[in-house]
Amino acid sequence: FIRPAIYADWLANIVPVLKRKTGAVRICVDYRNLNEASPKDEYPMPMADMLIDGAAHNQMLSFMDGNAGKIQPFSSLLRLKQEQTFKWEEQHQQAFQEIKDYLSNPPVLSPPKRGRPLKLYVSASEVSIGS
Repeated sequence: FIRPAIYADWLANIVPVLKRKTGAVRICVDYRNLNEASPKDEYPMPMADMLIDGAAHNQMLSFMDGNAGKIQPFSSLLRLKQEQTFKWEEQHQQAFQEIKDYLSNPPVLSPPKRGRPLKLYVSASEVSIGS
């Protein structure tokens, strides 16, 4: 069954208000209760410039942190000069196949188990859907 999530402790209720001139509806929100319930961040996110400067001296940033060994054969590609050529060898083909297999069979996805509750969290907006 589908039911709405109720979080009365931190939910800011909206109040529809009519605009006097146009009669259109606008939404007003009182964020005081929400702000009070939100945890205070003692370490706010650093500025984007600081993050980029901190990463500037690294040779390689990988989105596959735990799988850096799988992409190691391709690290020489990052150091190629424009006039150099790259020779595709068996080790590259094998690494490519391993990456393909890993990405096409992600370990975090599993089918639902029969007889066990299935909880599905979905958020949707006009431009995207997430879960």
